[in-house]
Amino acid sequence: QLYAQPAGRNAIALAGTLDAASEPLFLTTLQRVLPLLSHDTLEIDARELEFVGHRQLCLLDRYCAAHGRTALLRSDRAVVHRLVDLLEFGNVRIETTA
Repeated sequence: QLYAQPAGRNAIALAGTLDAASEPLFLTTLQRVLPLLSHDTLEIDARELEFVGHRQLCLLDRYCAAHGRTALLRSDRAVVHRLVDLLEFGNVRIETTA
């Protein structure tokens, strides 16, 4: 699931599973959302994201890089932090939620 965050103009939230099966929809969403940003950073509330594959994070990084954007993932899940740290993205950052 993906939905807009009413508190932020550059914010979306992801919930559920982001894997190979949902990748085409995720790419379509990025294609539609990134051009609408008023800043260079897309804030993604990933607190409700139960699973995210490394390929989908790589897709996010590549797509943001191609469009001069950065994604800021907010998550308290250790596995998401570990993946982002291991893959050393240039256009995806991770932040722990309070």
